[in-house]
Amino acid sequence: TALAELMAQYKDQSPVLMGQMMGCSVAVNFALAHPRMVSHLLLVSPFFGRPREGQAVYLSRIMKVVARFRADGFLYRLVAAQFAKTYAKPQNVRTALDRVFGSSKRDAAVLVGEEAGIPPVDTWFGQTFQDSVTGLAEDFKRASDFESEDMKKIAVPCTVLSGEEDPLIEHAALKAALGDATTFKSIPGAGHFAAVTDLPAILDALAERG
Repeated sequence: TALAELMAQYKDQSPVLMGQMMGCSVAVNFALAHPRMVSHLLLVSPFFGRPREGQAVYLSRIMKVVARFRADGFLYRLVAAQFAKTYAKPQNVRTALDRVFGSSKRDAAVLVGEEAGIPPVDTWFGQTFQDSVTGLAEDFKRASDFESEDMKKIAVPCTVLSGEEDPLIEHAALKAALGDATTFKSIPGAGHFAAVTDLPAILDALAERG
């Protein structure tokens, strides 16, 4: 409701709706429900709760187990609460995120605070879980509940940007899920944090929308 009210305020300016990571599922669902309110949909590093095996096998196994019980919102709160407890220790943050994102040089640079003035992730990441267990639980559930087939139903112009080295996204599967209204663009050398490391590519996509 809040997003609809915000978009309505800018309806005369042909607003673009951008989703990033798990927020992409929110953006897609909004565009499906309110196609006339969105002039263009931009999805950056879309993560729908089902990471590919391989580089992100650690996270993939966790999310696969959780997704089996996705109807149970309480389980997601338990998972988020456990993450909050685990990530309270900076060394645990470093170990966990290195296992998932360390294979990408640009993602690794973000983790240690070498990109865009962002402080090292282990100094603040754990606090986000402690401050918002319920909110993160809802993010996990929303992403896991998302059906990739819905991507084909998008009726507004849509651009999907994904880092070429994103450890969470299987590009072949993502492309197969997209409909005719969607354009897919891979960002060379970028990982999952492309919105931080490759902002010019995001701005170019916004400039090219039509």
